[in-house]
Amino acid sequence: MEKAASEAMKAYDIGVKAASELAPTNLVRLSLALNFSVLFYDIMKFPEKAFFLAKNAYDEAIPVLENLNKESQKDSMLILEILLDNVKLWSYDILEN
Repeated sequence: MEKAASEAMKAYDIGVKAASELAPTNLVRLSLALNFSVLFYDIMKFPEKAFFLAKNAYDEAIPVLENLNKESQKDSMLILEILLDNVKLWSYDILEN
């Protein structure tokens, strides 16, 4: 399991770096941030890293969301809502520790 988690970390790291060229509201970029943050939280047991990755993705996307057309806005908001839910949930874990 450790090797698989390590390989996943490497792959996500490459993906996130490549996706940084995309708009903060891009669905691929948001999905990568969501999935990578869940890997940090659930598999790697790094709640702080998960929190900051999800929060950063959310904070970067929100200011430019209004520049999208309605359909793209709706698609991005679905992922942003999950990111925000995770940020709220994980903030409690961080405060408890």
